[in-house]
Amino acid sequence: MQESNFYITFALVMELTTDILRTWFNRFNKEYFDGALSDAVSFEVSNSKHQLGQFCCTKRKSWLLKRPRPVDCVIKVSRYFEISEREIQATLLHEMIHYY
Repeated sequence: MQESNFYITFALVMELTTDILRTWFNRFNKEYFDGALSDAVSFEVSNSKHQLGQFCCTKRKSWLLKRPRPVDCVIKVSRYFEISEREIQATLLHEMIHYY
């Protein structure tokens, strides 16, 4: 009985890549944000055991807009944990909300 649980867990785990994150980002941007998010964001797959996801963005002051504007934005998702595709997608969506 315990052996079958291993196979169920194994089937839910996937190899995470930046290409997969980009594909999901584009799909979720259309579905949930009406395409409002810039695709200038980059993606990283980390091995962090402290965070599932992270959104980092450097802000530079714009002399034209008179306020800081985001540049060099990165969404990081950890592959340290063995979680399902759905949980990875939920983490990405969470980070996209910070980006919005």
